[in-house]
Amino acid sequence: LTVVFQVCNYGAPDSDLAANYTFYRVDGPRVLFNRTDSQLFSDADLPPAGAWESQAFASQTVPLQPFPPGRYELEVEVRDRLTRAVAKGTVAFTVASGLR
Repeated sequence: LTVVFQVCNYGAPDSDLAANYTFYRVDGPRVLFNRTDSQLFSDADLPPAGAWESQAFASQTVPLQPFPPGRYELEVEVRDRLTRAVAKGTVAFTVASGLR
């Protein structure tokens, strides 16, 4: 599973972002399944920021072999560690038997 997302209007200068990826199983009640290590982004990792036009792309790839068949949600949270601002998004996906 590869997720690509766009980060807009990050702070400049001195960007200090952390992206966290958390997987939940949602066949019944939403239950934590797994999470990845945080990805850290600094000015060296991001394009130079412009006034009101700061944009960058980030991605994460996770193998599906450990996921049993079922329904899941991936929650991506990007936190500006300097300002403490947070942006969060969730996407649903299904792992079918035989497709892992």
